[in-house]
Amino acid sequence: MRRACKTWVLDEIPRRYGKNIPNGLSDMVLCLRYLSQSLVRSRQDGGADMAALGRSDIEMFTQYVAHLAHTGRSAPSAARRSAASPAGSFTKSATWA
Repeated sequence: MRRACKTWVLDEIPRRYGKNIPNGLSDMVLCLRYLSQSLVRSRQDGGADMAALGRSDIEMFTQYVAHLAHTGRSAPSAARRSAASPAGSFTKSATWA
């Protein structure tokens, strides 16, 4: 997942413009970090097989993000972004792995 995240960032940098480039990219990296932590916690393979990513993994991820927000380890607004942002990147991440 780390390699997929690095590849995504390097691919996205030329497509971004304006003053807020680092914040947008760091938000996505944080979201992918939460996804990785969720997969390690919930799957037997620790999230190593990205091609096996399924609906149950996404449900566990959203529950994990809600838990982080509830316990104060993540801001509620960050939790909403985390739950929404990686959705479009799941397919790309699976192909990068």
